[in-house]
Amino acid sequence: NEYKSYLRSTMRGRFEVTFTVVLVILAIALDMLTQSDRRHIVLNPPPSLTSLNVSYVNNLTNVHKISVYGGESMAMLDGMVYTGTQDNRMISFDPSTGGILLDTPCITPNTTECRILGIRSYNNRIYGVAKHDGLFIFNPRTKVFDWILYAKFGFLNDLVITNDRYIYFTESIHDFKAGCSILQRFYQFERKGKLFLYDMVEKSLQIVLRDLSVPNGVELDHSGTRLLISEAGRFRLIQYCLHTGAVQIFSQHTLGAIDNIRRSTDNTSYWLGISSLRMSDTTLADYLAQSSLLRYALTRYRISRAVLWPITRFFATGAGFYRINQDGGIISVHLDTSKPAIAYSEVLEAGRILLVGSPFRPHIVAIYNNDNN
Repeated sequence: NEYKSYLRSTMRGRFEVTFTVVLVILAIALDMLTQSDRRHIVLNPPPSLTSLNVSYVNNLTNVHKISVYGGESMAMLDGMVYTGTQDNRMISFDPSTGGILLDTPCITPNTTECRILGIRSYNNRIYGVAKHDGLFIFNPRTKVFDWILYAKFGFLNDLVITNDRYIYFTESIHDFKAGCSILQRFYQFERKGKLFLYDMVEKSLQIVLRDLSVPNGVELDHSGTRLLISEAGRFRLIQYCLHTGAVQIFSQHTLGAIDNIRRSTDNTSYWLGISSLRMSDTTLADYLAQSSLLRYALTRYRISRAVLWPITRFFATGAGFYRINQDGGIISVHLDTSKPAIAYSEVLEAGRILLVGSPFRPHIVAIYNNDNN
């Protein structure tokens, strides 16, 4: 019976791949024949790296790998670093040694485990968003999760606390469902993401911004008057004025799909995590933006996932992180061109140590003797 089940699953997998390949070939052929596309999406070209300070993470010698799988976002509290893991746990570790000090599962009110993504420290507590489940406060001493907003969401990503009352958080994908590939939703270039505001006093929730294209990271700027939001699906950063509600472009050109944004301790710059590097206009995103037929073939069917992943890995040129000034200008760039290309998500300064997280890597990268470059 096990052998028959294995044969059935193997044949089904081969059929799915073959079907998708044929579908993609037909889409390319039709696209070439029609030479027209009513759903052409314009992506701004990436910034030039000429004359910029560029280093390569895979060539650095002062790097240590801390064994934390899927530590996408990090927060410092009492000298320790807190993060969520791929297997739905909250952990803390010593940034200088990498030693794990706390390890506890993230549990919802329904006693189910949850994936922690964005995380912050505020008033001696850890605040965070769970991927599908809402907002929580974690007490490191009692190891208890207090759910201040428990509700089902599509795909929550990041949060920022602006004061004792307000929490802003992003929903990258509104209608994300089980079995859906995040890559498929990203390459659809849909504008269904949201920025939410939760009032901890009134216990109310409101939508601040709609129609965003995969909004990931959100950060309060150094002046405390506006939010910076990474709109990964358009490869840009936008800014939202807290006083007027005005929305403007902060950076029209990013070096790829940006995940989280974090303030630097120098009070003049910001760190950006690059989940997928884009240094030219010949990436997979650019090809799919120009062809609705090919985009439809690769993103609208669940079986297309089997083909989309290897195609994405073929086109991938790397990941990394970089620092920008208060006007959006690039200060320094740190790239990782090792294969396979795996996303970076966030940068946290822990004194002289620069910690770089990732939702998919089996470790957090620690760069020692950080000189804030």
